[in-house]
Amino acid sequence: MVLAARSVSEIESAAAEVRQRRAGGAGGVLAIACDVTSEAQVAAMIERTIAEYGRIDVLVNNAGYSKQCPIADLSVEELRLALDVNLVGTFLCCKAVLPTMKRQGSGRIVNVVSGAGKRGSLRRGAYAAAKFGVIGFSQCLQLEVKPDGIGVCCVCPGPVDTLMRTTNNPGEDRRTLLPPEEIAEVIVFAATRGPLTVIPEIEVRPRGFVAF
Repeated sequence: MVLAARSVSEIESAAAEVRQRRAGGAGGVLAIACDVTSEAQVAAMIERTIAEYGRIDVLVNNAGYSKQCPIADLSVEELRLALDVNLVGTFLCCKAVLPTMKRQGSGRIVNVVSGAGKRGSLRRGAYAAAKFGVIGFSQCLQLEVKPDGIGVCCVCPGPVDTLMRTTNNPGEDRRTLLPPEEIAEVIVFAATRGPLTVIPEIEVRPRGFVAF
């Protein structure tokens, strides 16, 4: 298993937690610092993964960025940052694993999108533009790699209890949000289907949730 993020301390902490949860404290968890907007860093991450494990069975694109504001106040720099992290980062990671997955004749790509990638909402213009793009990109990618035995799935959660959510929505009742662990279970489900099963998209919402 490989975990990647920009923050070295956070990713090392997550890797240590995974090791502890495994029976007997078994290792096999590699933590790599990587900015997914950098093609060079993504390539280095994939090269190190191949050197360590020899193959790539599953890619989960979960890096995300959102700073909510009205479109009238949205700067070009902020729009580009949202597109770079959410859309370009997904593209770079997908492209980097394709040669290996094609050689294997198998692989699963799970792109964590958002309900914001399916419906526009107030103050989320940059985020929605990027996430709508991820869904379109994923649909095109699935058509291209299906003959290679590779599956592509978009997981579209509603509001999840994450730092990004609470930063953009201070004071929100966290009890109304989806626990991150439940989204993780959905990702595992999407990533572990048999080779003949294709799941293009899974949308998950909190009970009683209507709009973003």
